[in-house]
Amino acid sequence: MTHSRGEYRALIGRLRTVLAVLRRVSAACAMSFALVLPAFVSAADGVPTLVPGTTITFEIDLPNELRDFDRSGQRTSATRAQVAVAAPVDFDPDRQWPVLLISAGSEPGANSSRRLLEHYKQAALLAGWVIVAADPSPAVAKWQDNVSLRFVLDLLAVEALHAAWTHAGTAPIAFAGLGGGARFAAVLSSMFASQHSVVIGVYQAGFDEESFRNPAMQFQVLLDDQFLRMPIYLHGGASDASPSAARLHVVQQSLEDAGFKNIRLAFADGSNPADPDALRLALNWFGSMARLVAWPNR
Repeated sequence: MTHSRGEYRALIGRLRTVLAVLRRVSAACAMSFALVLPAFVSAADGVPTLVPGTTITFEIDLPNELRDFDRSGQRTSATRAQVAVAAPVDFDPDRQWPVLLISAGSEPGANSSRRLLEHYKQAALLAGWVIVAADPSPAVAKWQDNVSLRFVLDLLAVEALHAAWTHAGTAPIAFAGLGGGARFAAVLSSMFASQHSVVIGVYQAGFDEESFRNPAMQFQVLLDDQFLRMPIYLHGGASDASPSAARLHVVQQSLEDAGFKNIRLAFADGSNPADPDALRLALNWFGSMARLVAWPNR
């Protein structure tokens, strides 16, 4: 089931209204978000604080109206978002930092974005990024694990960071996905860009299908020059001579035909595309392309 840009705008409006109310009452913020406070180092007023260099975890209740986002008429069985966040060792909440949103696929056993965050964490932190991942709780069936749910979870996660970091809402954002999560990353980039987020890159690993053009058309960003200049890093899991590599070259050509201007291909030694070093190279490229100077060069 797909949604129009207007429907997503309405969803975002409802979500931001709920979260704005929660943020206005900072003393009640932790209770309203159902945060698991032992995972945080908390300030005196009870507002959670990010721990530089460490993964922190918390939960956010999903308001009932946000559980009804799917027009199938069936409310999602997820009642909470389980969120993991890690910040660089020199993280300063008074400064701007880029945010990387991680997406795993929807296949059972490989559908935990938080687990994938741990795999990529050191590469992201060394590159100077805040890395974020969110999963539904309780776990949902594969047919319910769609991009609409991922959108709600990721937006809630970023909004919740306001309690610890006031720049979270204006931070430049990139997306990274492995396997089926790479498709989620592509679609989410269009969704966030349509809501005026500063999207500065997408990293796709282990995925060889073109997944940008249709959502960019649906969310009316395909003619946005800034979006078309967004760097896209395609990471394959084999040598440049493999069948998968040939398909990635086709993907690259399709993206260029659609108007995307900055695409890079990279290939791993062997069959495993989940290479943290490749992600670090991609993040450094995203930062340089966006001319970001708000954090140290790595």
